[in-house]
Amino acid sequence: MCIRSLTAVFVLLCASLHVQASCIGVIPAGAEHLFWREVIRGAETAAKEEKLLTYVRSPNTETNEAAQKYIIEKALDEGCKGIVLAPNSLDILSSVPRLAELGTPVVYVDRDMGGAPISVVKTNNFNAGALAGREMAKRLNGKGTVALLRMLEGVISTTERETGFLHALNDTDIEVVHDGYIGSTVGEARENTALLFQSGLQVDAIFTPNESSTIGALLTLKQMGLAGQIHHIGFDFTPLLLAALKSNEISGLVVQHPFRMGYLGTKTLIKALNNEAFGKTIDIPVHYIDLSNLNDPEVQEVVAVEYE
Repeated sequence: MCIRSLTAVFVLLCASLHVQASCIGVIPAGAEHLFWREVIRGAETAAKEEKLLTYVRSPNTETNEAAQKYIIEKALDEGCKGIVLAPNSLDILSSVPRLAELGTPVVYVDRDMGGAPISVVKTNNFNAGALAGREMAKRLNGKGTVALLRMLEGVISTTERETGFLHALNDTDIEVVHDGYIGSTVGEARENTALLFQSGLQVDAIFTPNESSTIGALLTLKQMGLAGQIHHIGFDFTPLLLAALKSNEISGLVVQHPFRMGYLGTKTLIKALNNEAFGKTIDIPVHYIDLSNLNDPEVQEVVAVEYE
């Protein structure tokens, strides 16, 4: 996948096929996570199976709302008949009036930010966070201290995971001694996690709710000699996180299926365009992965991804 800069405010991810009037727009929330590459790969795979073309563009970060709105407008200019979208703002659909004027169907993936998508294809994020909380309780034998290192205020997917995590700890003797945001990029997460521990934070475990927060916190713990000394349950999967899991620097990971998310999101949009029946809500299951189940066939299917 090629990447070229359009302006200082956003990045365009180059579509693998030349765009025609019959294209489908595929617009993730950001470009900084490997997660989004897998969503795109799934979407493009589904489109190619149907012999349809894709217009793939991403904002550079999940906080760049203006860029995502601009990209949606460009997709409409290119003649895209439908859009697979991971929204990065609550008002994204209403802020692009042409979507309604043209009757362009939109399928949300990864998160439901409201508005009027025809379908939502995502993980049940509350349940995924609760799974992380239950696994944390097992790690700590139901007692101890935990820091919840949230990603970013207002991102519904991670907020639901964080809420589910806290809910799962309600009937335990685990105390959440820190609950705060560390940022949406790896650099922000790394810096803010370092500041927390440098200021004297002492905990038995931490939970991070997405790829960037997990990698950023991991890098800080490694630098400070704390990786593997405190329990760390994170979210999402990359080769770096897999290596950390194998070396006991991370206790466990809640892993989604971004390829399946993009694939089913696109298949759903195609069904809508063909006036076929489709699901209004499609749940994508998650796996909890640690050293005890890493070699299970269903887990290997999830982690055996060759990123570019």
